[in-house]
Amino acid sequence: MRVLNINAWAGLNYQGIVNAGRCEPAGNRAARYRVLTSQAAELDPDILVVQEANKLPAFARRLGRDLDMDWVARVGLSGIGLDPVILPMNLRQGDAILARRGLRLRYIGRRRLSGGYCGRWFSFNWVDASQIICGRIDGHPDIPGPVFVFATHWRSSPYLNYLNAIDRFADTFSATPEQIAYAVREIREGADERMRQARNSLDFIDQVAGSDPCLLVGDFNAGPDKPEVAYLRDNGGFKDSYDAAPHHGEKCLSWNPQANTNQANYYGGQYIPCRRSSKKYLYFRMFEDFNRQARRIDYILFRGRVQADSHQLAMNRALNGIHTSDHFGVVADLVFRNDNRSGPLDQLC
Repeated sequence: MRVLNINAWAGLNYQGIVNAGRCEPAGNRAARYRVLTSQAAELDPDILVVQEANKLPAFARRLGRDLDMDWVARVGLSGIGLDPVILPMNLRQGDAILARRGLRLRYIGRRRLSGGYCGRWFSFNWVDASQIICGRIDGHPDIPGPVFVFATHWRSSPYLNYLNAIDRFADTFSATPEQIAYAVREIREGADERMRQARNSLDFIDQVAGSDPCLLVGDFNAGPDKPEVAYLRDNGGFKDSYDAAPHHGEKCLSWNPQANTNQANYYGGQYIPCRRSSKKYLYFRMFEDFNRQARRIDYILFRGRVQADSHQLAMNRALNGIHTSDHFGVVADLVFRNDNRSGPLDQLC
């Protein structure tokens, strides 16, 4: 079974009241969608998981139609209001799970991991928000029994090691004590929140899937050496398809500013969404530097009667000079067994 994950990039800076500010022209967003459908069709996944699908549910419905796949999706990030007037009006972002027809995909549930309430008809949220959603498939001829597919997208913030450089950044940008305190607080809170999201995600998975085979797929905004990812391995029994399958030494850097056209064209100081006098200014400058660092933050994890046959970077080829997202995708070929062993296939043959 082939599983593909992509953060589709909403292309927003999340600043504004009536509409969130856009980081790209509308024509580029339309072109990116064409690249998404073209490359997804070429990869031909059984399961496709998407983060930053916006606006929902229309984005997932259209993608399902264009790829001839069933879909489930839920809004995970929006503003304040009652449908059809929820502000910002262009922010109805969330996670989607798509499955090849015949796999009998059905929606199981979701858990909010952070932020206020964001629903289909009503939203009351004014901060960054995240969730984990679950779908179930049970129609694959090579899979004995149901498989639960979980999709999530965790908070992004500079890692804690950036605190070691706070004085250097403060000197560079002539930061005030208020700006320094805000940056320290946000960096620490970001790391703490990702750990809470990891714990809540695992609790939800255990509650829903029990001992059945399951996949946890998404943009964790954390490297494989970070404690929130280690928590899933050590406490949840999850295997990382990158570690479990041959990848020929490829680093699979799904966040790679040096190789991504959207980051080259639409990221940079001109998108610092505040004035220099704002208390947030130093933090956003540190975030800008953090976003210049390539890293592996997108995952396909599994546990139960599952093996990883391959893992590789996907959607990292530009078409007509355009990448589909500010992320690259990851794709894994998985095999389901009739016993409870899990690990690299070559160790089981």
